[in-house]
Amino acid sequence: MAGAIRQVFTFDPAPSNLGGIAGTPSHFRATTSTPTLPNSTIVVVACIANLSSNTVNGISDSTNPAYTSLDHLTKPSDGLDIGSYYFPNAGAIAAGDGGDATGGSTTTCQDTAKAWTTNQWVGATYFNLSNGATSTVTSNTATQLTFGATSATAAGNRYSVGGYVDIQVSNFDDYNAAICVELTGLSASPLLGHNATQASYTAGTDNAVSGTAALGSSPGIILGFAIADVSLSSVPATGTGNTSSSVVWKWDQAQFNARLQYRNASNPGTAGSNFSALTSDHYQVFMMAFADASAATKQLLTLGLG
Repeated sequence: MAGAIRQVFTFDPAPSNLGGIAGTPSHFRATTSTPTLPNSTIVVVACIANLSSNTVNGISDSTNPAYTSLDHLTKPSDGLDIGSYYFPNAGAIAAGDGGDATGGSTTTCQDTAKAWTTNQWVGATYFNLSNGATSTVTSNTATQLTFGATSATAAGNRYSVGGYVDIQVSNFDDYNAAICVELTGLSASPLLGHNATQASYTAGTDNAVSGTAALGSSPGIILGFAIADVSLSSVPATGTGNTSSSVVWKWDQAQFNARLQYRNASNPGTAGSNFSALTSDHYQVFMMAFADASAATKQLLTLGLG
């Protein structure tokens, strides 16, 4: 079985500081309407502006504990702090949602932007990220959650319900965002290698690079992620031989600014992930490679164990 992207979900607020919860540390959450599958590998790339030297500090989710940190890049003074993380063989993350309450009480949270199915959230956990309140949902309408009594929900409070991926950052700041990737078809110990590089590039072809890592000969999937992180003026173009998966992180800008790409490789060797810079800017580029499930079978057969 070849590694594949099953789904991508993001946290991408507009304005860019909408989802950040003030405090030290602070955090924000990404949710998906599609539960992840048991034993998937979850990959997360998350960022925050480092105008005040803020950093991404860690990832966990509603089912799984702390993720493994892969690479971290910081553009001093006028850019982003970005980290990549993963969790292999993850327990399933339940469907979830979130937003900013338009009203509420000690037993309700109202969000008029929603159109939920009646009682779809019964039994799910409600979190008020603004005041720390938590409770179990007993019923819901299209726009209101009802739960056991807890600290009151007020208009403007940030909340989540159900499953989530939680991004911990050092403090509240602008340009908080995350992209979460669910990968299936991977081996039990899937990580082949990873790398990340930041540099300034002019417009060119395949010139915004992650650097390379020795990935071995087992077949796998190679993910690449890149952002032009200072001017936020264009999204990097897909590199030769890769397939674009998603463009993300629009915030309150005029267009998306980051891209996720991938390729399947039968014999990765020493490899990285390259993008094409469309404008002169500072780029942060990440590569993460994971072994197919078929790679583990091949290794067992080679050892005479299959």
